[in-house]
Amino acid sequence: MDAAYALRHSNGKEEFLRFTDWALGHINIEKTDAFNIRTAMQYNTGDFEDDALFSLAQLTLCDYFITSDKKLREVHGQRDPNIKVLSPEEFAQAMMQNSVTPS
Repeated sequence: MDAAYALRHSNGKEEFLRFTDWALGHINIEKTDAFNIRTAMQYNTGDFEDDALFSLAQLTLCDYFITSDKKLREVHGQRDPNIKVLSPEEFAQAMMQNSVTPS
């Protein structure tokens, strides 16, 4: 989670703190490995960092993948139907409406 990005795009410190508290209760910290890197290299979307993160999201069975890159949302959104690919704004809005639920 990019806290500085989230704070800049929130509706103030209170909303940011609420989102951060919620997110910390739902985040898993995962490590990457050679298999993850090799998988990401096959995606070849032009954004290796997001490709590596999406590959890790698949390997760890994540429910959501959050990216501000519209092209990557379209590409990765079609890659795995089990992962909801959202913009940070879409994710924050869904979270505020309590429609984001981990499986």
